[in-house]
Amino acid sequence: MALWNQNQLSVKNTLRDFYYSPSAMNERRHQTIRNNLVYSKLARAERHYVKKVAADKLYLKKKEVTVMMLIGLAEMGFNTFLKGRPRRGGKKFRSAHYHSTAVGLQNEHRSSQTCVFCFSPLELLPSNIVKNGKKKKTSHGALICTNPDCPAVKAGYTTFNRDSVGATGIGLAGITTLLSPDRIPLPPYNPSPTTTTTSPTTTSKFQLDQKI
Repeated sequence: MALWNQNQLSVKNTLRDFYYSPSAMNERRHQTIRNNLVYSKLARAERHYVKKVAADKLYLKKKEVTVMMLIGLAEMGFNTFLKGRPRRGGKKFRSAHYHSTAVGLQNEHRSSQTCVFCFSPLELLPSNIVKNGKKKKTSHGALICTNPDCPAVKAGYTTFNRDSVGATGIGLAGITTLLSPDRIPLPPYNPSPTTTTTSPTTTSKFQLDQKI
């Protein structure tokens, strides 16, 4: 038994010497620096794109536009994998934005299921495909508004991309929560629509990582 414990201790010390050797520690440090640089570049590119689009829409110069990033709270990608690959986003992306602009965390309740023009529920747009001689109904992430009084429907714009609808919905919920005196978003995005108080346990959560 004593010999076995001695062997275990020897192996443990060998592994510890390997993982905490100067070369291994230096490699991990450089890997962390490279990862942070990649996240910073991606976040900077995203901010520049948002600023450019906003400047074009408002007929302003880019330097006259201040960007605030609103991020949904649900499924931020912590310790999860998508088809064997780590999901990007979550805390690292938020931290990368935090160094350059204000960051808001918003409850994304029904943000991708509500029409941003009339606030009616959206439906998945099915499509029929033939696979192995059999008809199969599937959806490719497209949404359709069935409200005949919707301004977009009247203009002939009835099909929406789920990602763009979700991003716009998070933006609407976040900005209305920020501007509302009781910190409650628009009713379609409020997970507690009967809420009339500002209790943090009953209203949708909104947090500013950096004060404006």
